[in-house]
Formats: sequence, C-alpha cells, structure tokens
Amino acid sequence: MLAVADIPFIIWALGIYLIGVASDEVGATLPSALFLLIFSLPFVALIILPALLNKTDQKWLIFVLSILLNWTFIGWVILLVVSINMNKEAERIKQQQMMMQMAGQQGSSGTFNPFQ
Repeated sequence: MLAVADIPFIIWALGIYLIGVASDEVGATLPSALFLLIFSLPFVALIILPALLNKTDQKWLIFVLSILLNWTFIGWVILLVVSINMNKEAERIKQQQMMMQMAGQQGSSGTFNPFQ
C-alpha cells in the first residue's frame, strides 16, 4: 500500500522544510508531498475499513491485523469478512442475553425457567 509508505516521507519532508534545512529543491517538492498526503488519506481509511466496521471489543486486534495483512487484497477481504462475522456473532450473543433476561423476569413467578 503506497499510501501508508508515503506518510513517513511526507512528515520528514515537512520537518526538514519547517526547520529551514531544506534547499529549494526540497521546497519545490513540498506541494507535491502535501498533495500526496491529502490524496493518500482516503486510501488509509480504506485500508483500516475492517477495523472501522467492527463493533466489538476486539477492534484493536482487527486494526493491528489490518496493518499487517492489508498489503494483499486477499488479506483485506479476509479481515473484512471476519469483521462482519464478528459483528453478527456479537449481535446474536446480545440478543440471547436479552432473551434470557426477559425469560428470567417472566419466570420469577415460580414457573419453570430453563435458562436459570
């Protein structure tokens, strides 16, 4: 992913330019570096899309894996599928807990409750 690789160079060029060490040649490339930074931000968001879509507690795991595996399209697709499936599993568990809680409230009258 070219976008992630550009960010350290752009930060380095900005730092060199701002402290005045850079010559006119580096100063001439500063607008192109800023353009690359602005142009590459949507690609960075696309790279971490699986982590952004994940609504579970394991969002950081998906984020780290996306940084490590997204240099291949197959890795990105796998992480996207895993992230979506984790969301479905978390939603299913939440619904089961809600159903058990509702059944527990209804079963408090002394009737049989299989969830207790």
